[in-house]
Amino acid sequence: MANHGVSAAALIEDMRTVLTAYWRLSSKRLTENVCMSFEAHVLQKLSEEIESELLTAVQLRPDVDDLFFEPPEVNGFIQSAQNRAIRRPPPGSIPRFCCHALDACTDGGSARKP
Repeated sequence: MANHGVSAAALIEDMRTVLTAYWRLSSKRLTENVCMSFEAHVLQKLSEEIESELLTAVQLRPDVDDLFFEPPEVNGFIQSAQNRAIRRPPPGSIPRFCCHALDACTDGGSARKP
């Protein structure tokens, strides 16, 4: 068999290097896949347990509506914020002030800059 000037020891060393690199890469990928599978399994089990615990807590607790109680001060704040949002003027009716950035935007870039 012709080695084209390459010794058998060099060919063996090259094969060893390739196999070592392949082994390192495949062992890393296997480790990552095992970790990801384990994490997915744990998260799935935890979500099932959390869901069942929450359902049990809601079913056993008759005063669930008390958890969603909002004090009157909060209701007043929400109502005033909604009223302010309704009274807000339309976007085109707000006067624009002189500003370098706004001048370029409002005049299509033809505004003269000082």
